[in-house]
Amino acid sequence: MENFDTGREFRRVEIAGGRKTIALTLDICEIRGEVSGYDGDIFDYLRSESVKTTLFTGGKWMRSHLSRAQQLMTDPLFEIASHGFAHRNVRKLDGESLREEIEGPQRAYESIREGLADTQCAKKIDNPVQSVAPRIGLYRFPFGACNEPALKAVNDAGLAAVQWDVSIG
Repeated sequence: MENFDTGREFRRVEIAGGRKTIALTLDICEIRGEVSGYDGDIFDYLRSESVKTTLFTGGKWMRSHLSRAQQLMTDPLFEIASHGFAHRNVRKLDGESLREEIEGPQRAYESIREGLADTQCAKKIDNPVQSVAPRIGLYRFPFGACNEPALKAVNDAGLAAVQWDVSIG
């Protein structure tokens, strides 16, 4: 998302002409020592209604749900974004642990992306690797927890920090 300035976080974006727009985002993640599930009914509904959605996905979840991650990555309705590697509070991290929490999902994403050509979910796509964005562009802080060092680390990783302004969960 090269149109976003780095060095700050976004909760709301004003649309030219004052048109009201809702951006649907979902968090898909799991913490260390836990494997979270996958509710296919939610994604079936989003697909049936053609609802574009940004999925803030954890690196650990992508690795433990490889086939689901591949399906979501190849579906043009869904944008994959980062929600940290293991949903850790980045305000409590520094150095290598902070870097791993922020950059780990990108490495998981790239690895999964490179393996797409051999998967069943890519069979109907002419060039599955090229049809999936090479990089994740957005990051959502786990727990909404952010401080200056964490924001700098997110921006240094080439990501724009996007939070929320309304939560239903």
